[in-house]
Amino acid sequence: MSRETILVCDDDKDTVRLIEFRLVAEEFSVVTAFSGEEVIQKALGTVPDLIILDIVMRPMSGYDAFTILRKMPRTSSIPVIMVSGIRTDDDDVVEGFERGIDDYIMKPFNPSELVARVKGMLSRARRYREVNPLTGLPGNAVIKFNLDEAVQKKEPFAFMYVDLDNFKWYNDKYGFQRGDGVLKTVARLLCDTVEKCGSLTDFVGHVGGDDFVIITVPAECDAIADRILSEFDDLAPTFYPPEDLEHGRTQIRDRRGNLVDCPLMTISVGVTTNEKRTYRNALEVTEAAAEVKCLAKGVSRSAFFKDRRGD
Repeated sequence: MSRETILVCDDDKDTVRLIEFRLVAEEFSVVTAFSGEEVIQKALGTVPDLIILDIVMRPMSGYDAFTILRKMPRTSSIPVIMVSGIRTDDDDVVEGFERGIDDYIMKPFNPSELVARVKGMLSRARRYREVNPLTGLPGNAVIKFNLDEAVQKKEPFAFMYVDLDNFKWYNDKYGFQRGDGVLKTVARLLCDTVEKCGSLTDFVGHVGGDDFVIITVPAECDAIADRILSEFDDLAPTFYPPEDLEHGRTQIRDRRGNLVDCPLMTISVGVTTNEKRTYRNALEVTEAAAEVKCLAKGVSRSAFFKDRRGD
């Protein structure tokens, strides 16, 4: 079993080294950072299991770094323990918990207490964190929460339903291990695309199987969809052996033992926005996006369809 990774960030190097020493002694893998900017960079690169983050840092405070981490798809579900070297008012603590901070500890702290808090937080995260175990992306409960929130805010949003075509045939032919590899690659592609073409407030989730979703704004959805299609079509050939690529298809045996030609994988994206339609809840949004996704799947290549209907 691989060791769990803790990202420790404090602008006081002695504090970082003390925490690192204690956590390594408990057989954790430790990554260190010394500023708010660096902790964001390290979190995106390593995607740790937990972050220990000092509040008072400059120029970017721990609170500011935390806010950015919570908005980025790769890091939004990582539990965070905030460390404070100053007296934190009760109102500030309550506000922090409301913003999603998982726990606080005050300096000077007992290293044994910190280790106990880390172990307890990781144990709770393993039991309750709503993420897909394969891709690490938020799952259905978190997707619904974020989509309901977007609907209630009544601000412009775009909901993108992303689906792999011919994935079941690929799984049947090459096995679940290679199929899981494809899903992990697609998850990374979606996160990379949102980070390059979207904004920090965008959301990426994994419904399950080969279905993914993105919540963004209408102004960004076309660029995001175009890049997803282009990047996936560049990646798709790497999933197949040369002989299948040469024929542009693969073959599997049906239940009767007959060889059946199966197309290579493509990707379909269905998008709906609230620019011309009023949605009352997440279900209405997902149903509309699923309808246009079906139109995209009807095309024999990677495709992107947007719902342009009004109320």
